[in-house]
Amino acid sequence: MKTSSKLKRMAMALVVALAVVAIIIVGCAKPAPAPAPAPAPTPAQEVYHWRWPTLLPPSIMESNCGPFRDAVYEMSDGQIQIELYAESEIIPFEEQLSSVGKGIVEGGEYCGFAGTIPDIGPMTCLLPFGWTSAAEAYALYDERGILDIMREAYAEEGVYYISHKSGDPAELVSSRPIRSYEDLQGLKVMTFGIIGKMLAKAGCSVTTLPIEETYLAAQTGLVEGTVWGGARDAKQLGFDEVMPYLLAVPLTNFECGFIINLDLWNSLPSNLQAILYHANRSCSLTCAMDYYNAEAVYRKNFTVTELPPEELAKLKEAAYKVWDEQAQISPRAAKVISIIREFNEDVEAAKWFRQ
Repeated sequence: MKTSSKLKRMAMALVVALAVVAIIIVGCAKPAPAPAPAPAPTPAQEVYHWRWPTLLPPSIMESNCGPFRDAVYEMSDGQIQIELYAESEIIPFEEQLSSVGKGIVEGGEYCGFAGTIPDIGPMTCLLPFGWTSAAEAYALYDERGILDIMREAYAEEGVYYISHKSGDPAELVSSRPIRSYEDLQGLKVMTFGIIGKMLAKAGCSVTTLPIEETYLAAQTGLVEGTVWGGARDAKQLGFDEVMPYLLAVPLTNFECGFIINLDLWNSLPSNLQAILYHANRSCSLTCAMDYYNAEAVYRKNFTVTELPPEELAKLKEAAYKVWDEQAQISPRAAKVISIIREFNEDVEAAKWFRQ
């Protein structure tokens, strides 16, 4: 009996001891972490829907500007949605710059060949013999400072010039072959801007028409030639059927660009500004590669002619007279022409990217 009572007392003591140890352990343990609060809901991002007129007919608008629209949509995860419109579809082309500046439309593809506002617009789009390829245009715009000058000029119109976009070579297609400077005399040409001024000085009869009317004008003899692009665009517009000759002289290389309302640009967060810029650059590279690949392919649809060096020199003299006239427009215009002159001197002296 004594042994049993002693065992019971020992068991109870052990239980009490264990309970005390458990209390001590629990008391020393770290408190359980409080549950994390639920994350605050992210505000819905603003989705932008923009109308974006271009200077292109429907037949070639998609291949030229579609890559920009698609890149902006993908890079912004659908936050920026752009609707493209063909030339003069929603506003006349000559009103496009002012419409963007006033916010009537949000942005667009633009080329300054239509006039002299800004003062440097025409010469930075297709100055005859100012540059002969997309590579040279990149050097002038990005390395020689023309892009910065353009942004300054366009800002005065309430517009931000995002960046340039390489286009196709500007070449003359015609209903009769051009093999000498004399062959240009009296040639009825549909073109525009300062390319037209150069051809007029070379003896051509220059007129301006909507590009959609040019095929019929050539078919009926109203015009005998046009400078509106390179071999690819000329073929896609059917010009090989009515103007089967192509003069293999790169009068210039079209440089258009994407513009946006300046206040809208300034209101955008930096990440969306970066998306627009890089989408512009991506589209420019896509277009440059496309055109330079297509030029060799589509020239096969034309009879290609050339000018002998001494005849080409006469055409260049007509171009340089236009340069002199453009430089008189404003000090800023004179600065751009000076940059282009110096660039050409450097390139020709180095025999770089020139035949």
